[in-house]
Amino acid sequence: LPPLAAGVPPAPLAAAAIPAAAESDTVAAKIARVADGIASRKEAVLPLPAGEAIHAGFWRRCAANLIDNLILAIPTTIILMIPILGFFVYIGGRWAYFALMESSPAQATLGKRAMGIIATDGKGQRLNLGQASGRYFAGAISCITLYIGYALAGWTTRKQALHDLIADTCVVFETVRPGQPLPTVRPRMPWYGWAANCLLLAVFPIAILAAIALPAYQQYTVRAKVATAMLDADAAKLAVAEAVAAQDGCQAQFTASTNPLVASIRISGEAPDCVVTLLFAADSGTPGMIRGQAVEWQYSDAAVWTCSSAIESKYLPTSCR
Repeated sequence: LPPLAAGVPPAPLAAAAIPAAAESDTVAAKIARVADGIASRKEAVLPLPAGEAIHAGFWRRCAANLIDNLILAIPTTIILMIPILGFFVYIGGRWAYFALMESSPAQATLGKRAMGIIATDGKGQRLNLGQASGRYFAGAISCITLYIGYALAGWTTRKQALHDLIADTCVVFETVRPGQPLPTVRPRMPWYGWAANCLLLAVFPIAILAAIALPAYQQYTVRAKVATAMLDADAAKLAVAEAVAAQDGCQAQFTASTNPLVASIRISGEAPDCVVTLLFAADSGTPGMIRGQAVEWQYSDAAVWTCSSAIESKYLPTSCR
């Protein structure tokens, strides 16, 4: 070895530096782990708070749903015309429309986009397909509760309907995004949102009234047509009563009718038990509930007529019920 210069200390051995380096790495690793733990706690995602500027209310959601159903109306009508298979395609199609769109980057159906709202989980995060599917099928529970489940969106603190509470989801304004400050100003309802709700409020009562009034009107019109046909039968019944009184038997015969609803009126039987049978026409001009059906009156020796028919009693006059 070469001699050391005077006054120059010897260099430290490399092995002596290893413990110090290892100790330095250990301390740095500990500091890093502590820092990561603090940061992760700070960045923990918390549930969305309540707030009018955060959560979409009942009427905005109602308008979005109406828009979605208007969009789906025509394809739904066409699909449901397919026997059996159409029902399953209808169920799968609606699921795909809502679940795929609400789990997409847009986080919204076309109706929700139009109203400026999106679907999220309870922490404001984007839904995955499983969560969106759960939310969609939970909507059946909101339906079978006479739609009260949907109305909960107007009462709960975070504007959640029953299916939102079940699936832990929220419907919020599109300005609510993860990692960004929550909005403090509530967006105004678009004019077409109010128009959609007004349409719904007008159509819904009209639909209820129509569901009640149309069957009642149909029943009334059919009963009126049956009553006019009965007038021809009354003439045949009078002829039978006179023949029995004169001891001429039942005078069995077919009687013609000018009423287009009447196919024939036949008198048969043995006196005094004569029978008058009115047969309604079987063509398309006759209401379906009486088409090809018959009404019978049987005479008795007490001069009383007894009426019977396979036609529903609500379409028959009081004397035949």
